[in-house]
Amino acid sequence: MRPSRIQLLLEFWALTGGTKLVAAFQSGSGRDHTLDGLAAALDEALRSARSAWTSIEASTDEFARAIGSAVAEQDDPLAGIAALRHGDLWLATAAAQGNKLAVEAIEAILTSLRPTLARMGAARSTIDELLQRVSVHLLAGSQDQPSRIRSYRGRGELRSWIKVVVVRDAVRALRAERGQDTPADELEALMDPGGDPELEAMRSTYREAFRAAFSHALSELSPRDRNVLRYHLAEGLTIDDLAALYQVHRATTARWLARIREGLFVSTRTRLMQALDLGRDDVDSVIRMIQSCLDTSIVRHLEPPSAL
Repeated sequence: MRPSRIQLLLEFWALTGGTKLVAAFQSGSGRDHTLDGLAAALDEALRSARSAWTSIEASTDEFARAIGSAVAEQDDPLAGIAALRHGDLWLATAAAQGNKLAVEAIEAILTSLRPTLARMGAARSTIDELLQRVSVHLLAGSQDQPSRIRSYRGRGELRSWIKVVVVRDAVRALRAERGQDTPADELEALMDPGGDPELEAMRSTYREAFRAAFSHALSELSPRDRNVLRYHLAEGLTIDDLAALYQVHRATTARWLARIREGLFVSTRTRLMQALDLGRDDVDSVIRMIQSCLDTSIVRHLEPPSAL
């Protein structure tokens, strides 16, 4: 039996719609993906997102573009798409476009954070000013400076992502009010304001994410670099000791250690940015917060030294 005209139209609509989503996804990822199942994965993500927010509409192209950006660096984009928080990403996309209901939902999240800010010691006027400033920062963009909510990638809960932004800004505002300099380890204060259970859970999440990212960075070291680092940290060898051991100048071993540490930092930061869906400055603060356990983590993860 020949397909009806309506069936043909529906098939054509599905085909062209899927093609548009794939094109938008490719634009966001910056890669020309030709994966089997990509159109179906994007269609499922769209269905999931719309079911989470049935009353909110957003540009499907912008949504697909945001997905592409979120999984651009992943080895398995299809698995990455499936793992995203589609509803949260849809809400963020709609809010960035000025959808009234989406903006109200974001404002509701901000309002729900008032008790957290109060426990940090912020006065009501300070809370009002801070939340207004964050709201503008999140939602109001320009041609030169897009709204910050567009940097949300859907890998973690949107509310938690917003909470990090709000509480970090609050730490800075409160320190400025009190005439205190912002310390290098500001996120340590951020993550322990008044015994907030949710923030304590986030702190634990950061710690675990750091361990995973740092462990992977260590696994990428060459055997010699692993040995050099372990000799220096676990065995207590100085730069001069290492120079004698490897029969090189002490300046060479100093450069080795500096290069190894920098490589570990960059690799760990990159993976944390992906895992926590945070910007570079926020991730750098996370690393500073847990830097005290850095050397301990190195020693724990490095295996006993192999041959030189």
